[in-house]
Amino acid sequence: MGEHEQRSANMGVTFNTWLEKFQERVVESKWTKLFVLASTLQLCSVIVLESRVLDRNNRFRKTLMDSGNTTCTKPSIDRMLLIEQENAIFMVFQLFQLWFCLNAVYNQNTFQIITIAVINFLCGLCSIVQILEIRKWSSDLNAACGAVVPNFDKDFGSYDVPLVVCLVIFSLIIAFLSWKLYQQFGWNIYKRIGADIRMQKIYKTILIFVLYLKLDLFFILVTAVEVFMSFNIDTPQTNNFIFVLPKGLYYFHMFVTIMILLLEVLAYYALRREWKIGMIVYLVLSLCTVVDFIVLLKFATKTITQSWYFFILLVVVAIVLSLLTWVWALLVTRDFDKGFANLIEEGIKKKETRKPIIIED
Repeated sequence: MGEHEQRSANMGVTFNTWLEKFQERVVESKWTKLFVLASTLQLCSVIVLESRVLDRNNRFRKTLMDSGNTTCTKPSIDRMLLIEQENAIFMVFQLFQLWFCLNAVYNQNTFQIITIAVINFLCGLCSIVQILEIRKWSSDLNAACGAVVPNFDKDFGSYDVPLVVCLVIFSLIIAFLSWKLYQQFGWNIYKRIGADIRMQKIYKTILIFVLYLKLDLFFILVTAVEVFMSFNIDTPQTNNFIFVLPKGLYYFHMFVTIMILLLEVLAYYALRREWKIGMIVYLVLSLCTVVDFIVLLKFATKTITQSWYFFILLVVVAIVLSLLTWVWALLVTRDFDKGFANLIEEGIKKKETRKPIIIED
């Protein structure tokens, strides 16, 4: 067998092993089954309902574009385009959340389970914010253009309210199932780690750090990419409404965006190998991300009456997550060489009597 065939065979074995373990974890109890089912149903329901909201908002924008009075309506057209981007981000987040839920079951991460319950309630709040944004958009448009523009029938009862109700119902269901899984996974972790309080503390620190890395993968990266869709480089020809950034800051943000993915890979690699130098590099470079988002927040709130509040919220979340990840990276680095890697190795050698500890990826 050639080298290529051997590599393909090994990849096939690895995938099959992963799939078998995933299936085993999903059917481990009735609570894991219900949790996966509820997460999948939430994804389908929310995407359908949010897509209806997106379609309505798109029709509003097109109606304004066809009105012919672009001098008056241009700011409102631009703002509605941002709101539509928000709707799309919300749907993409549902895909991320399903992966996040399945990953939590696969790795039996108790902190991730708790976070999922919290995020679901925050999604419900975001759906209410969407209603407030449309109200403000319509109010500002009427104040600026008056009778020149049509009176939009927003029909919140048919479009927005079903989305809010759906998210509230799934939030309650997921919260209940999360509590049940927290109890189940907590016992499983105790059986793996044992009664050593020090090892349990180190393991929990690792779980929280990895949790933050996973959240960073969506919130920080999506926020970073969204900047290129919402901001222009500041030039004399730039419309006053559009968010603008100085040329140097714009390209600095581009550098940070590329670096975010590299830092994610570096953090996982350094964690798995207890590589202190790699983690120190991560700690130093990740401060650039914090500085970048703080400056972006300043420019996003420069004209607060015209600001996109959802984006401001995203930037604030990105800053908080970046700081929390930095702190836990420091805590994880402090715990290197304290015996946890040896505990993992012992678990692998004694797998016939005890399951190995898995640090999620």
